Amino acid sequence: LPASFRVLSEPAPPMSATLPGTCLPPGAMRCAQPEVGQRTIAVYISGVKSRLLLNSTLERALVPLVRDGSAVHVYVSLLFDGTDIGSWMPVRAHATEDPSIAPLSHTDLQEYIVDRISRTGACVVCAEVLDKPEPIGEVPENPGQITKYPPRATKAGQRLLRLWKSRERMWHRSLASEAQSRTKYELFFWIRDDSIWLGDVPMPSKLLATPDAPRTVWARACGGFGGLNDKSVIFGRLAAPVLMTLYSGFMHGGLPTNTSNAEQYLLGVVHAAGMVAISPSFEAQPEASAMLFGSPQNLSLCAIGHYWCGQAISTYSQFLGFCEEVVPENSR
Repeated sequence: LPASFRVLSEPAPPMSATLPGTCLPPGAMRCAQPEVGQRTIAVYISGVKSRLLLNSTLERALVPLVRDGSAVHVYVSLLFDGTDIGSWMPVRAHATEDPSIAPLSHTDLQEYIVDRISRTGACVVCAEVLDKPEPIGEVPENPGQITKYPPRATKAGQRLLRLWKSRERMWHRSLASEAQSRTKYELFFWIRDDSIWLGDVPMPSKLLATPDAPRTVWARACGGFGGLNDKSVIFGRLAAPVLMTLYSGFMHGGLPTNTSNAEQYLLGVVHAAGMVAISPSFEAQPEASAMLFGSPQNLSLCAIGHYWCGQAISTYSQFLGFCEEVVPENSR
């Protein structure tokens, strides 16, 4: 195990006192203490307000997790305005923001998120809304790592570091929450802002029955681009300190092996840390990246074809098709 990951695999001290931003809107209820013996899990949702597609995460992720008997604690980190960070994918420029979210102010967005998530039976520990993109320090060269979009030289690589940094901050918040509530999360989920769930998430009761579950990482078998699909990932307790500190790991030297993209880098980290990678089928972990397009009065949902690895898109009535094909040419 490389020294950087050996250090980071140890629990980090709570940092809530030094973390920026207001975590919850005024008057929001704190999470109740889990019942004795109740399984507690953490869900991290991160990304950009303009890309947020919350409904299916509520209905096909949080509701089933609560129904499975878990105390579900949710951590949300969203950038309020993602204009400055852009996207490497041109079709993203023609997405339409969810009309129920678009007009909300910072505080209104926090209240909206807390209300919607609380209605599922889950509890929001933190819902931070950031004014500016994550600041990142001087990025090391780390030759041979993430060579397709090296973080030192490309905006795409720096967006990746910002995503990792936001998760790392949420990790520190969750450690602080554990210390305050005297609980320990057994299982962790990270979910993207643009996730659409086409079925229920895998159930913790089954995942935790897997041999060596605390050291296991579940990442969908398809769409890994030579590594592990990093769109929605589930992991056990011992894997969490490694996966949730990818930013610090990279900034402190990263991996000794060559990787071309984030997916390969993730797989390298999992192997270097001695974790177990399990790759469920798309049907077992049925999540896709998507976006809304059209006018607010005539919205359609399309799937990002670059990341798609399900059955024929026509079998899913939620989607008009692949964004790269159905977004009108005159709007590109």
